[in-house]
Amino acid sequence: MAANATTGNVSSNATTGENEWNMTYHTTLTILAFIIVIVNVPVVVLYFNISSLRHSAGNTFLVGLALADILCACVMIPTGIACEIRFLGDVHNSNVCIFYYVSNITLSLGSIYHIVAATVAKYFAIVHPMRNITACTKPRVHFIVASIWIVSFLVGHIPFYVKHMGTRDDEIMHKHAIFLIVFAFAIPTFILICIHVHIYLRLFLNSRPGVLIAGTNTRSENNRRIAILFFLLFLFFIISWLPSYLLWAKFINPRDEVHEALAIFRFLAPVINPLMFTFAKRDFRKAAVSLVSRLRGRQRAFSSRRSYHTQATSSVDRTNFIDKLNTEKSSKVEQPEREETTVNEPEEMQII
Repeated sequence: MAANATTGNVSSNATTGENEWNMTYHTTLTILAFIIVIVNVPVVVLYFNISSLRHSAGNTFLVGLALADILCACVMIPTGIACEIRFLGDVHNSNVCIFYYVSNITLSLGSIYHIVAATVAKYFAIVHPMRNITACTKPRVHFIVASIWIVSFLVGHIPFYVKHMGTRDDEIMHKHAIFLIVFAFAIPTFILICIHVHIYLRLFLNSRPGVLIAGTNTRSENNRRIAILFFLLFLFFIISWLPSYLLWAKFINPRDEVHEALAIFRFLAPVINPLMFTFAKRDFRKAAVSLVSRLRGRQRAFSSRRSYHTQATSSVDRTNFIDKLNTEKSSKVEQPEREETTVNEPEEMQII
């Protein structure tokens, strides 16, 4: 969103009462919000309908990332647009912008640390497969997910805790932005770099001819492909989030057009996350095929039951119709015989 909205400062447009819908910028964000929901909802549906996906700790973190992206589309983007429109129209009406700022930081941290948690889970699965069974248990995974959301929520509210200490708003926001660069970008980036270096070193050592074991070639190839996907997502994480944190800290101050382009580019991450993290993984693809075949099987069963009911009903109606025709025919045959007997009786009496 605009820098004025994210930092809580009032631009010069607020004094003029400008309250306009930016056709290109706001419409693009609205379309992105719909796309984010469309590509992330199937991830959540697959996770809660296919039990095999719930056995992996990495998949649980990926679903947490998908939920954060859905909240980004349903909460953060609408409130950001409302903040820019309403806040510019009324200087004193800043509640929407405050809510946007908190949701922005909370969901951003939630997304980033779900990516880190999913990468760490994949690290244990590749480098320490036996330890992964005992380390990544369901209670621990659920505890990590809850901790991510609690810490993200608390960090998002830090400026409002410090505000009561008598510090100026500009100074609070600047220090908070620098804190976010360290806590939400530098530290996760360092962790992800260390993890990826260790993963690729292990994959390189395992791929040597003397180390290969029969039956492990397919698994190592799958691990290598997943590691490449995680590394591409890591690169996109750096490219999309670094400009946002530099804008928050006011280290760069581009023109409005460049600022809007960077904001739109940042919201491309929730679109690419499920495509790279989930549907490029073999287990999610199999789960999607399984769910589609299951739904088709239910549809066939319903249609077969319906056709059977229709056939049974039509056969009963046909039987009733045939019985009715036979009854009418028998009644018509009996009626002429009775007439003949009544006509011939007087002739016999005359002959006698």
